[in-house]
Amino acid sequence: MRSRYIQTGLFHEMKKENASLHWTVALYLALFTICVTANKLYPMKTAVAAEDNMANSFDDIVSSSKSNVPVVDSNELFPEMVHEEGDDICQVAYRRCKANNNRKKPLLSTSPALVQNNPIAIVSGKANYRLSFDIVPTGIISGWASILHFTTVNNCCEFGSRSPGIWFFPGNTRLLVIIGDSSNGNWGIDTDALPLNVRTTFTLECKGKDVKLTVGGKVYTATQPTYRYTGKFIVYAGDPWYDAAKAQINRLNYKILPTAAGVNAAFASLTKSLQCEWDFLQRVVPDCADAFTPLNKKIKKQFFPAMLGAGVTEAEEALFALPTSLAGLGIFDPTKTATLAYQTSRQGNKVLVEAVKVVVFDPAQHLEALRAARKHHDNIKEETYQSVLDSIFMQFISKRTRAIKKAISGKTSAWLSVLLIATCHSDLSPAQFRDGLAVHYMRDPADLPSKCDGCGASLTLQHALDCKVGGLVIQRHNEIRDCIGDIAAQVWTQVVLEPIVREAETQVGDSGLRLDLGVHGVWQPHAGRGAI
Repeated sequence: MRSRYIQTGLFHEMKKENASLHWTVALYLALFTICVTANKLYPMKTAVAAEDNMANSFDDIVSSSKSNVPVVDSNELFPEMVHEEGDDICQVAYRRCKANNNRKKPLLSTSPALVQNNPIAIVSGKANYRLSFDIVPTGIISGWASILHFTTVNNCCEFGSRSPGIWFFPGNTRLLVIIGDSSNGNWGIDTDALPLNVRTTFTLECKGKDVKLTVGGKVYTATQPTYRYTGKFIVYAGDPWYDAAKAQINRLNYKILPTAAGVNAAFASLTKSLQCEWDFLQRVVPDCADAFTPLNKKIKKQFFPAMLGAGVTEAEEALFALPTSLAGLGIFDPTKTATLAYQTSRQGNKVLVEAVKVVVFDPAQHLEALRAARKHHDNIKEETYQSVLDSIFMQFISKRTRAIKKAISGKTSAWLSVLLIATCHSDLSPAQFRDGLAVHYMRDPADLPSKCDGCGASLTLQHALDCKVGGLVIQRHNEIRDCIGDIAAQVWTQVVLEPIVREAETQVGDSGLRLDLGVHGVWQPHAGRGAI
C-alpha cells in the first residue's frame, strides 16, 4: 500500500495531462460489455489466484467396509505438498502449484473385475465429469447385469442413487446408462447392443445440461432436464442389487471437468482486480468522476441484475455499494469514490511531493502525513456509509432491515470477500452464489420450485431453511455425519456411512433400520495401541 502512495505522489508531478483517461475508462466499459451479455456472466481478467475448478480433496478416495477398497494417502498421491524442514516460502509455493496441476489427474483410474457387490472406491463427484472405459462383453445373462454404479447409498431411485449407473439389458448387450436428475433419479439413455468378445470404447461426458455418450463410435446426445447430484459416491464395479455383467472392463477413468467460471468468478474479478485498477486511476487523475458514469450505469443496470438473476431496486443498488462489513457487496460507486480518492492521495503525499521539489525528505513526516490522510479518508467514508445505510433502512420493510442489521452485527458477510479456492469450497456455482445472496438479503431465490422435493409442501425460502424432510436441516445433518466419518477414517479403516442394520420389509410395513455412521474396531486394540 505504501508503495502505491509513493507512486501516486510522483505521478502527480510527472504527469499532468489526462488525455488518456477516457480511453482507459472506455476499456473498463468494454470489459463489462463483454462480460455481461444476455444475462450471462463470464470471467473477466483477475489477479485472484483462484484454483482450478477441477481441484478436489486429498481424501476423495477413502476406504469402506470392504478390505479391497483402496486407501490412498494424500502424501503418496501429492508428494509435492509435503512440507520439508528448511523450506522457504518460495519452495512451498512451488510445490503447491505443482500439486494443483496434479489434481487434474483422474479421481479414479483402474481396471477392476466385475463381481457382484464389489465397491472399488469412494469419490467426491461433481456435476461436470467424464467417465470412460473399454468394455469387452463375454456373455449374456437373463436379468439386468450390473457394470458400474455410482451411488450415494441405495439402488434406486432417489436423487444421487444412480450418478451414473450402467447395466446390460436382460438377455442382450444393450446398455442402460442412468445419469440421474433432480426431477427424476432414473433419467438416462439407452444404447444399441454391443458386439460380444469385441472391445468397445465407452465415454460419457456431462457438462452443464449437455450430455454426450459415445459408444463404439456412435454418439448419443441428450439435454439434462434440471441438474445432476454432486457429493460423495460409492463406486461399484458390480453393485449389490444385480448380478455382475459377463464382461471385462479396462482403463476405467473418472475425471472432473472444469466448469465455466460464472457469477462467483465475475464478482471476485470485479472486487479484487478491476475495481483496484480504477481505484488507482482515480488516485492519480483529478476531476475524473464524470468519466466513470457509463461504467457505473453498466454495473447497476446490467451487472447487478445478471449477478442476482433478477431485477434490483435503487435501495439495493445503494446497499450493494457499501463494504461487506456493512452488509454490502463492496462494489463501490466509482463516480462517488473518485474525488475523495484523489484528495486523499494528494494530501498523503504532500511531503513526498515537496521532497521531490527541494530534495529534502523526512520519512517520519511523510508517514505521519500518510496516516493523517488515511484517517481523514476513513472517517469521511464511515460517515457517508452510515448515512446511506440509515436511508436504506427507511426504504426497506422491517423484516429486511432486521436481516441486514443481523448480518452487520453477526459479521455474516465474510464469505463475500474470500478467495475462490476449490479445496476450501469457496468456488460456488452460479446457483449456489445466487441462492446465498438471496438468503443474505431476504430476497426470493431465482427459479424457486413451487413444491418442496422433501415433503411436498409449498416451497418458500423459510420452508427451505426449516423443512425436516428435505431442505437444509438434512443437509446440515449429513455434513456433520460426513465430517465425523472423515475424521474417524483417519484412525480406523472400516468406516461406513449409513450401514443397514435391518433390511426393510414392505409386506409388514417395516421400513428397516439404518445407522448414520458405522465405525468398526473402536473398542478393540488398534495398530499396536490399546482399545479406545
